[in-house]
Amino acid sequence: MYTIEVHEKYKHYEYCIVINPLGYRCGYVKTEEFDVAYKKSYDDLHGDIHCHGGLTYNDSTTFNESYGYWIGFDCAHHGDSPDPDLAAAGSSMFSTSIFSGGAIRTKDYCVDWCESMIRDIVIMNRTNGGLRVGVKELMRQEPLQCFLKGLLGEEFCP
Repeated sequence: MYTIEVHEKYKHYEYCIVINPLGYRCGYVKTEEFDVAYKKSYDDLHGDIHCHGGLTYNDSTTFNESYGYWIGFDCAHHGDSPDPDLAAAGSSMFSTSIFSGGAIRTKDYCVDWCESMIRDIVIMNRTNGGLRVGVKELMRQEPLQCFLKGLLGEEFCP
Protein backbone atom coordinates (compact mmCIF):
# COMPACT_ATOMS: atom_id res chain seq x y z
CA MET A 1 0.00 0.00 0.00
CA TYR A 2 1.15 3.55 -0.58
CA THR A 3 1.33 6.50 1.80
CA ILE A 4 0.31 10.02 0.85
CA GLU A 5 3.02 12.41 2.02
CA VAL A 6 1.57 15.61 0.48
CA HIS A 7 -1.89 16.51 -0.82
CA GLU A 8 -1.98 20.19 -1.73
CA LYS A 9 -3.19 22.66 -4.33
CA TYR A 10 -1.18 24.90 -6.61
CA LYS A 11 -2.85 27.26 -9.08
CA HIS A 12 -6.13 25.56 -8.13
CA TYR A 13 -4.90 22.11 -9.15
CA GLU A 14 -4.61 19.24 -6.70
CA TYR A 15 -1.38 17.30 -6.50
CA CYS A 16 -0.11 14.46 -4.34
CA ILE A 17 3.26 13.09 -3.39
CA VAL A 18 2.94 9.39 -2.69
CA ILE A 19 5.47 7.01 -1.13
CA ASN A 20 5.35 3.41 -2.33
CA PRO A 21 6.24 0.50 -0.01
CA LEU A 22 9.79 0.39 -1.38
CA GLY A 23 10.50 3.97 -0.29
CA TYR A 24 10.28 5.67 -3.68
CA ARG A 25 8.28 8.86 -4.10
CA CYS A 26 5.84 9.46 -6.95
CA GLY A 27 4.11 12.71 -7.91
CA TYR A 28 0.59 13.08 -9.32
CA VAL A 29 -1.49 16.01 -10.61
CA LYS A 30 -5.27 15.88 -10.99
CA THR A 31 -6.51 17.18 -14.33
CA GLU A 32 -9.99 18.58 -14.85
CA GLU A 33 -12.54 18.06 -17.65
CA PHE A 34 -11.74 21.45 -19.15
CA ASP A 35 -8.00 20.79 -19.44
CA VAL A 36 -6.37 19.93 -22.74
CA ALA A 37 -4.50 17.20 -20.83
CA TYR A 38 -7.69 15.59 -19.47
CA LYS A 39 -7.87 11.84 -20.21
CA LYS A 40 -4.86 11.94 -22.50
CA SER A 41 -2.25 9.23 -22.21
CA TYR A 42 1.19 10.17 -21.01
CA ASP A 43 2.48 9.30 -24.47
CA ASP A 44 0.20 11.98 -25.95
CA LEU A 45 1.51 14.51 -23.41
CA HIS A 46 5.20 13.72 -23.98
CA GLY A 47 7.00 16.96 -24.72
CA ASP A 48 4.21 19.15 -23.32
CA ILE A 49 4.35 18.21 -19.65
CA HIS A 50 7.77 17.92 -18.09
CA CYS A 51 8.65 16.06 -14.92
CA HIS A 52 11.30 13.84 -13.38
CA GLY A 53 11.90 10.89 -15.68
CA GLY A 54 8.90 11.78 -17.85
CA LEU A 55 5.26 10.95 -17.26
CA THR A 56 4.72 7.33 -16.26
CA TYR A 57 1.10 7.37 -15.08
CA ASN A 58 -2.33 8.43 -16.34
CA ASP A 59 -5.61 7.02 -15.08
CA SER A 60 -8.81 7.69 -13.21
CA THR A 61 -8.19 6.95 -9.55
CA THR A 62 -8.63 8.27 -6.02
CA PHE A 63 -5.98 9.88 -3.84
CA ASN A 64 -7.05 10.98 -0.36
CA GLU A 65 -10.73 10.62 -1.32
CA SER A 66 -10.23 12.89 -4.35
CA TYR A 67 -11.41 10.98 -7.41
CA GLY A 68 -10.39 12.18 -10.84
CA TYR A 69 -8.07 11.76 -13.78
CA TRP A 70 -4.49 11.95 -12.52
CA ILE A 71 -1.19 12.09 -14.38
CA GLY A 72 2.14 11.50 -12.73
CA PHE A 73 5.73 10.40 -12.50
CA ASP A 74 7.81 8.12 -10.31
CA CYS A 75 11.24 8.50 -8.78
CA ALA A 76 12.32 4.90 -9.31
CA HIS A 77 14.50 5.36 -12.37
CA HIS A 78 18.17 4.68 -12.95
CA GLY A 79 19.96 7.24 -10.80
CA ASP A 80 17.19 7.29 -8.16
CA SER A 81 17.34 5.51 -4.83
CA PRO A 82 14.64 4.68 -2.34
CA ASP A 83 14.57 6.61 0.90
CA PRO A 84 15.58 4.04 3.54
CA ASP A 85 13.64 6.00 6.18
CA LEU A 86 10.42 5.54 4.17
CA ALA A 87 10.64 1.96 2.92
CA ALA A 88 8.16 -0.40 4.51
CA ALA A 89 9.66 -2.63 7.14
CA GLY A 90 10.56 -6.01 5.75
CA SER A 91 10.42 -5.01 2.11
CA SER A 92 12.33 -7.75 0.35
CA MET A 93 13.14 -5.65 -2.70
CA PHE A 94 14.48 -2.65 -0.79
CA SER A 95 17.78 -4.21 0.20
CA THR A 96 18.43 -5.46 -3.33
CA SER A 97 17.43 -2.35 -5.26
CA ILE A 98 19.12 -2.23 -8.64
CA PHE A 99 19.15 1.54 -8.29
CA SER A 100 21.22 1.71 -5.10
CA GLY A 101 23.75 4.51 -5.01
CA GLY A 102 21.45 6.96 -6.78
CA ALA A 103 19.91 10.14 -5.46
CA ILE A 104 17.08 10.03 -2.95
CA ARG A 105 14.37 12.30 -4.36
CA THR A 106 13.03 14.48 -1.55
CA LYS A 107 9.51 15.66 -0.86
CA ASP A 108 10.49 19.19 -1.93
CA TYR A 109 12.01 17.87 -5.15
CA CYS A 110 8.76 16.09 -6.02
CA VAL A 111 6.62 19.10 -5.05
CA ASP A 112 8.70 21.26 -7.41
CA TRP A 113 8.07 18.79 -10.25
CA CYS A 114 4.32 18.63 -9.54
CA GLU A 115 4.13 22.43 -9.60
CA SER A 116 6.10 22.43 -12.86
CA MET A 117 3.59 19.97 -14.35
CA ILE A 118 0.74 22.27 -13.30
CA ARG A 119 2.44 25.26 -14.94
CA ASP A 120 2.78 23.15 -18.10
CA ILE A 121 -0.95 22.28 -17.98
CA VAL A 122 -1.83 25.98 -17.60
CA ILE A 123 0.37 26.83 -20.61
CA MET A 124 -1.22 24.04 -22.65
CA ASN A 125 -4.67 25.41 -21.81
CA ARG A 126 -3.62 28.93 -22.82
CA THR A 127 -2.13 27.88 -26.13
CA ASN A 128 -4.19 24.85 -27.15
CA GLY A 129 -7.78 25.82 -26.45
CA GLY A 130 -8.43 24.44 -22.99
CA LEU A 131 -11.64 25.46 -21.29
CA ARG A 132 -13.87 23.02 -23.10
CA VAL A 133 -16.84 24.49 -21.26
CA GLY A 134 -18.21 28.01 -21.57
CA VAL A 135 -17.08 30.67 -19.12
CA LYS A 136 -20.59 31.08 -17.65
CA GLU A 137 -20.85 27.34 -17.03
CA LEU A 138 -17.33 27.33 -15.63
CA MET A 139 -18.16 30.04 -13.11
CA ARG A 140 -21.20 28.09 -11.84
CA GLN A 141 -19.19 25.03 -10.90
CA GLU A 142 -17.73 25.29 -7.40
CA PRO A 143 -14.48 23.32 -8.02
CA LEU A 144 -13.90 25.28 -11.20
CA GLN A 145 -14.90 28.74 -9.97
CA CYS A 146 -11.39 30.06 -9.68
CA PHE A 147 -9.81 28.20 -12.60
CA LEU A 148 -9.48 31.42 -14.58
CA LYS A 149 -7.49 32.95 -11.76
CA GLY A 150 -4.82 30.29 -12.25
CA LEU A 151 -5.14 30.36 -16.02
CA LEU A 152 -4.94 34.12 -16.43
CA GLY A 153 -2.85 34.87 -13.40
CA GLU A 154 -5.35 37.40 -12.07
CA GLU A 155 -8.47 37.51 -9.91
CA PHE A 156 -11.53 36.25 -11.72
CA CYS A 157 -13.60 34.78 -8.94
CA PRO A 158 -17.11 36.08 -8.19
